[in-house]
Amino acid sequence: MCYLIAKKHNQPGCIAYETERGKTLAALVSYLGLKTLGKDVQILTLTDMDTFGEYKPYKMVQTELEFISKVLDM
Repeated sequence: MCYLIAKKHNQPGCIAYETERGKTLAALVSYLGLKTLGKDVQILTLTDMDTFGEYKPYKMVQTELEFISKVLDM
């Protein structure tokens, strides 16, 4: 288990989605990275949300589609 995170630079908080590691996640990270290029959006994965306080507060979403939609609207 890990968390896919999208954070807009210089804004507090982030969007987070609980997911599984693997090729599908890697492809999604690449896709979102390309779609948000030049928009000051950081896409990354975390294994432990408590360790990375600089991304708090986390706004958890329930589905991958919801995550993608919110990231593309950033």
